Amino acid sequence: MLRKAPWPDFEGNDLHQRDWITHPDGETGKIVYDETGETLADKWLVDYYYPGQPYSRLCLQVGAKGQARKLNLHRLIANPGGLEIIKAH
Repeated sequence: MLRKAPWPDFEGNDLHQRDWITHPDGETGKIVYDETGETLADKWLVDYYYPGQPYSRLCLQVGAKGQARKLNLHRLIANPGGLEIIKAH
């Protein structure tokens, strides 16, 4: 069973580990749960797939500044140039 994140997205939708979020500028990342984190904020992270970059805290992405929303995916394709996202209709 996937864990439910303690924070909703910017629109109030529930988020779970392995969900994808997107920002108004199109930046997209996958929610990761890391049980080794010391605090709640350190357990819920976002992987934006930048090589060598640390994960970002989910709590900082879904507020007024980050405005991240849950992305309803139909398909996600990894290309050499990045991720290609096919949104659900």
